[in-house]
Amino acid sequence: MTITISARTRAGFLVVALALVGGTGCLTMAAIDHVQEHNRVREREAARERRVAQLTPRADAGEPAAMTALAFVLSAEPVDARRDLRRIRALLDGASRQGYVYAQAVLGEMLASGRMPAGATYLPAAMRDRPRGIVLLQQVASQTCLIRVAADPTSTANGYGIELTLLPAGRVASLLELAGRNDEARVWRARSIVHCGQSGGDVVEYRATAEGAPSARRQAALAFLLLSTNTARIEAAQRGLAPDDIAAARRQADDLRRQVAESEREFPAPQHKELP
Repeated sequence: MTITISARTRAGFLVVALALVGGTGCLTMAAIDHVQEHNRVREREAARERRVAQLTPRADAGEPAAMTALAFVLSAEPVDARRDLRRIRALLDGASRQGYVYAQAVLGEMLASGRMPAGATYLPAAMRDRPRGIVLLQQVASQTCLIRVAADPTSTANGYGIELTLLPAGRVASLLELAGRNDEARVWRARSIVHCGQSGGDVVEYRATAEGAPSARRQAALAFLLLSTNTARIEAAQRGLAPDDIAAARRQADDLRRQVAESEREFPAPQHKELP
């Protein structure tokens, strides 16, 4: 028996065949990508395990830089792993008690906010301690205006890409506000300006210059600006304010300077603008 296939039918077969080939090609590329990604993950995990093995003896010996680095490396475990949060905290705690500023910055942020700056590492509520975290960050602010903490401070070839950049005085002010300690927050906001030259940002300028804003709010914002050396912002904030309001803002600024000086008895002014 002879079966005759029309030209139109043969064309249809060809289209189907090409589609199947193309689909197989896409599936093959997807499989290759999956394997390559799996290999990359496996290589990163092997490198992480080697780094843990390198750092552990030094951390066990009490070296604060190694303890901090090991805490970061442990926190960089795969997302589906059960991180040893108690060990991570204990390592940072031990390094912090030795006065290691990088550990103080990381532990302070972790205790105060509940999150370690290393991806998806969160502390349960029972392990958080905002008051102590704030104190640790206040200690950091007594040493530097800015600190950058790499994921592995002991290694110049850091493959984790994690870094904490912290303006500690401003961060303390924000955390104090969250805790409802607004008077203390004002002092630390003032410290960030007096000690570190931070302007208070656009929000302060907006509050100082916003038309229709209550005069008390504009006075308070102008007081912060008067602590800075930004004459352009100060002049802009003073426009439209009555002389009595400007005088009141100057009195507030003088009071803030006095409170900053008093706070330096417990937490001295920072010795460094930035720690490497």
